[in-house]
Amino acid sequence: MLENKKSGFVMDVIELESFVNNPPHGFTVESSAGCRVVKWDEENSCVFIDEIQTGKGKVIFCNSPGRKVIVRTLEEYTDLRRQLTSKTIYILVSACTETK
Repeated sequence: MLENKKSGFVMDVIELESFVNNPPHGFTVESSAGCRVVKWDEENSCVFIDEIQTGKGKVIFCNSPGRKVIVRTLEEYTDLRRQLTSKTIYILVSACTETK
């Protein structure tokens, strides 16, 4: 885990399958019809992850706006800014290596 003591910034990386098999506090995973549905405590977490197909089936993050957030009004902007600065943010990052 990376932590910057001055800013209070903390970053952690976890493999998707590990996340789904052993979800962090405030998250639950339900299996249904070949899909795994991830739900979370929306008061404490912001999740910006699209549904994703893995080798073990589809993973769906309920109520996640995905990678794109559209803000149309000042009120929506203010609410989004408050959420981003007061909650733990979860995003999906894909990494790959070039193979020959």
